[in-house]
Amino acid sequence: MELVGLQSGCLKKAVLANSVASLADQLLPMKASALQHLPASALALGLLMYMVQIYLDFSAYSDMAIGMGWMVGFHFKENFNYPYISQSITEFWRRWHISLSSFFRDYVYIPLGGNRKGALRQIFNMFVVWAATGFWHGAHWNYILWGLYFFVFLVLEKWVLKGFFNHFPRIFKHLYLLVVVYFGWLLFRFTDFYTLAVAAKGLFTLNGNAWTDVHTQMVLMNNLYIMLVAILACLPWWKNGYRAWMNWANRVPVVATVANLIDVIAPIVLVAIATLMLVGNSYNPFLYFQF
Repeated sequence: MELVGLQSGCLKKAVLANSVASLADQLLPMKASALQHLPASALALGLLMYMVQIYLDFSAYSDMAIGMGWMVGFHFKENFNYPYISQSITEFWRRWHISLSSFFRDYVYIPLGGNRKGALRQIFNMFVVWAATGFWHGAHWNYILWGLYFFVFLVLEKWVLKGFFNHFPRIFKHLYLLVVVYFGWLLFRFTDFYTLAVAAKGLFTLNGNAWTDVHTQMVLMNNLYIMLVAILACLPWWKNGYRAWMNWANRVPVVATVANLIDVIAPIVLVAIATLMLVGNSYNPFLYFQF
């Protein structure tokens, strides 16, 4: 099991995260001069790929750390629990970077008084935590703005939207979460505010840019399958499917033998595929090393 965790994380990084990272850098470049004339659909697709990349990259790191820990007798907790299936920002931060959220809760929020000293003090404590969360990611104002961006939505959910949320269909709550997080990653990507403004305006064709062009359509068509696989990798379908398969296999002796054989072979196949991708591709950015 530990080998599968390690090698699936390696595969997630080498095959999926690297592939969508290349698309994100192509469609949502870091320079304002390159962003200015790109069509809105390219910027929107690039931001989506960055949203997928940052989850796959961070969670792959955690999967590999958990797998290697198991191999030497350490049992690390899950750090990313499929956050994109959340239905609120509150739930998202219970599933995203769990170790970081737990650290700030235990060592900043609770020592400041937590929720024990009234609503105004609780809001202040949350403000401090989310400003610190942003600053933890880097000494740039965009990271602090990113942290405070989520602070605003957490406050709104706790004191303004809470009553409305109970009556919303699940699909609307999920779409709300995805939209908020999607634009949050725009703040996270650009450390320069001018470049951030160019990218934000370009998403709504406010740079005088077109909605789409032939090149963007070709990029989409040529990479559609890897995009879909990467998006599906952000969802728990594989994990749930594997559990269902093993529950069924344990009731059928012949199938159980096949399942055990797959458990032995799968790590070898996964590491072989990941190695081939790493050898054949020099583009291997690891986002987590920046933070």
